[in-house]
Amino acid sequence: MKLRQRDLLTIYRYRSARLTIMYVVTMSAFVVFACLPFYIGGRRIGSLEVLPLFAWCVLFLMPAMSLGGMLVFYLRCRPLGIGDEGIATFMLGRRWKFIDWHNVKKVEKFRVYDSFFYEYRRVFLVSADGARIRFDDWIGDLPNLLATMNGYIAKYQIPVFAVDRGRDTLRGISGSAMDSIAQKKLLREGVRTTVSQL
Repeated sequence: MKLRQRDLLTIYRYRSARLTIMYVVTMSAFVVFACLPFYIGGRRIGSLEVLPLFAWCVLFLMPAMSLGGMLVFYLRCRPLGIGDEGIATFMLGRRWKFIDWHNVKKVEKFRVYDSFFYEYRRVFLVSADGARIRFDDWIGDLPNLLATMNGYIAKYQIPVFAVDRGRDTLRGISGSAMDSIAQKKLLREGVRTTVSQL
């Protein structure tokens, strides 16, 4: 993974971002062209009202949902920058969000189950007053990124929490003998423990 410097920050990029965007765009085009026969058929008959509701939904709603999904993915998978100043995300080549290390209140590491890919994932959240930066284990050169962050965490004595929201853990909670209120809280928030590094 090739890294480069920008504003004294080391930039980390998502490995699969381009492939995913290409996939979503291709699928959107496929849905549109797959529905063109419905549209052409309606035009030949003389009225688009003959198109079934399902065809309308597929023709307009599915591409819109695909583009929405692409936008959400792009917002979540922006490049990440880390340096002596702090941590930042970028959009369209410009720094979008920045948190100074002095302002970081906590760093959380979530273990979650990805139902789409059928695997457990790690999601990281850097929180400050009024700002949060999220990244996950799909980002390139993750071991080096975490090692760098651990150095700043130790330097600035930032609290770190591990939050387990895995299905296996939550199943164990639901089958435990604790009271129902505590069970619901743990099922909602996950099992939180304090750790020294990511």
